Amino acid sequence: MNVLIVSFFNNKGEVGKTSLGHHIAWMLSELGEKVLVFDLDLQANLTAVFLQEDEVEKFFEDSSQPHTIYGCLSPLIRGSGDFAKPKLRPITDTLALLPGNLTLCKFEDQLSECWPK
Repeated sequence: MNVLIVSFFNNKGEVGKTSLGHHIAWMLSELGEKVLVFDLDLQANLTAVFLQEDEVEKFFEDSSQPHTIYGCLSPLIRGSGDFAKPKLRPITDTLALLPGNLTLCKFEDQLSECWPK
């Protein structure tokens, strides 16, 4: 099984990562490819593009649940276990999202220090 992984990364903001990721995901999905989008943006902008505002707010109410990337990391952060199994949010039959979470901002300095290493 071949898996294509596409990631968009740049420390600078406002360069089009969210827009490009959103459009590429939809295009691949419409071509029949199964697409899983992980929103690792500390501002969760890609999540806000894919979902309605009220749904985004529900995800953030309980950040310890594995409905978001932060929820999946919570056991590691607390030191109580490994990654929690993600609960993906289907967008279409061929497109799903692991929503981002604003709580990741707490770790922004640590994350930015790690990426060049």
